[in-house]
Amino acid sequence: MTVNVNDILDEYHIDSSPTEVKTMQGLLDFAQDYLVNVVDHTSNIQDITTKTSANLVDRCIITIATSLYYDRFYTESGSIPLAVQLMVATIKQLYIEKVGS
Repeated sequence: MTVNVNDILDEYHIDSSPTEVKTMQGLLDFAQDYLVNVVDHTSNIQDITTKTSANLVDRCIITIATSLYYDRFYTESGSIPLAVQLMVATIKQLYIEKVGS
């Protein structure tokens, strides 16, 4: 995975205080784990990235993490955005086509 916490903080103009770095790193780790568990829980992020699209995987992880970051105070929604659902479905389909069902 080529995504790192500082890239996300810079891209979204978020302060790089220790608290924000720790928060975003936790969300980044969660986003990666979420994607692996949805696509193929027996695999890992490197394998999924290799068999699909590095750009798509990275953007999906960033989108999940930032969505959770901005929504963490608004518990009403509690759902994964449609854009993320579409990216995850695409990654899963690409992965299945590459490795078989």
